[in-house]
Amino acid sequence: MTNKTKWTTAKLASGNFKRPTIHICVCPNYYEAMDEDGPYTAKNFGVTATNGRGNRWHHYEVFTTEDAAHDFVRKIDDHLWLGGELNMEHWYRGYAVYGSDAYCEEGGDSALAKVDVEAEDGPGSYTPDHPGYIG
Repeated sequence: MTNKTKWTTAKLASGNFKRPTIHICVCPNYYEAMDEDGPYTAKNFGVTATNGRGNRWHHYEVFTTEDAAHDFVRKIDDHLWLGGELNMEHWYRGYAVYGSDAYCEEGGDSALAKVDVEAEDGPGSYTPDHPGYIG
């Protein structure tokens, strides 16, 4: 496998191919870790699903190898082709794709700024006098 993100496209099997396409991808995650030799940059792999409107979901499981993550993606792809759906007990909602229909419906940049400010400074902190406020 290469380090490039690989996409698997899975159309929901229904006979009606006007339903949205779900893209499943493997996304590398780099983070700072520590061992007996000191700090180092570690990497694991997550799996993200995106529908045609730009909504994103991330699977709770994180994989230590890219091959394991791609094997999991192939299982999801097969499941969707056979008419299955994502089991939402195993996925959490992520930010919508920038500029997508879902992104615009969720409030776009302003909604993202509010989430970021309140995560940093607490609930209710996104007010016009906050430096991170964009309207």
